Amino acid sequence: MAFVGLAIATMMVVGVSTWGGPSAVSHAPALRPVFVSSESGALAPSASPPVFNVTFKEVGLPAHTAWSVAAGNPPVTHSNTSSHATGRILFQEPQGVLNFTIGAPTGWGVAKVTGATHPGQTSTVIAAATQVNVFFGPVESLTFHEAGLPSGTVWSVSIASVLPHGGPSAATSSGSGNSISFTVVEGTYHYTISSAAPYSGLPGHATVRVSDGPTTKFVRFQLVTAHVTFVSHNLTGGHSWTLNITGPAKVTMTSAAPIMKFVLPDGVYSYTIGPIAGLKATPSSGTFTVSGHVSMTIPISWSTG
Repeated sequence: MAFVGLAIATMMVVGVSTWGGPSAVSHAPALRPVFVSSESGALAPSASPPVFNVTFKEVGLPAHTAWSVAAGNPPVTHSNTSSHATGRILFQEPQGVLNFTIGAPTGWGVAKVTGATHPGQTSTVIAAATQVNVFFGPVESLTFHEAGLPSGTVWSVSIASVLPHGGPSAATSSGSGNSISFTVVEGTYHYTISSAAPYSGLPGHATVRVSDGPTTKFVRFQLVTAHVTFVSHNLTGGHSWTLNITGPAKVTMTSAAPIMKFVLPDGVYSYTIGPIAGLKATPSSGTFTVSGHVSMTIPISWSTG
């Protein structure tokens, strides 16, 4: 009689933590290779996935500071205490993507994670024995103060590490007050400032270095405007003409001059030309968009009709 699906349990030791002192050893659930029957009825083990050492190496923490890593599926947490020699935490994991969570002590964060497989701060690819270098840094406040916006106007700040990989996660925060703050680990960040039209932040984007204490950046918002010119053609006989503009700004002007000039903030506008007896304006109405200091000219032609 041939037997199919007999499971024989084997035990593997994982989670060895070393830091120059006694090792802490944890046991994960046993790996269970499955045995299947061959055509002759003999039992043959199926292929087991390879398992590799994954070492997390700490850099930057003061001596005798506790930190931890939770890794695997299901996650298993191991802790270590930094010493004068860099602390390490060891896992044994199968080939594939390894998700992990690094636990930093109070007042500290993960500044960057490096390794041969270009790990991020929450995952890496395991295809061989792997070392993940975890660089810790102090946590500080990064605050942006604005000036120039009307009270209650919503604005936002987005930050992202300048590191191509392994750096802190990007973040965005918005508000209608005068300041927006982040709690970040020391390092260099790109930032982008935004607000609803017709206001633009100066600078709109740049980099900021956070180190040696809280950091503050000042942002000035300005009203974005452009020159809009209406030119009247073929209007003779001393007639005055009237132009009405509605949108983010509202303007009404009457003039006998052929040119009307306006400085308008960013936005979408509508306009109408007032009637003159016996004459027809082409176009008599329309829309235009003001965006980013780009000037424009709108011609108006008159004919009898």
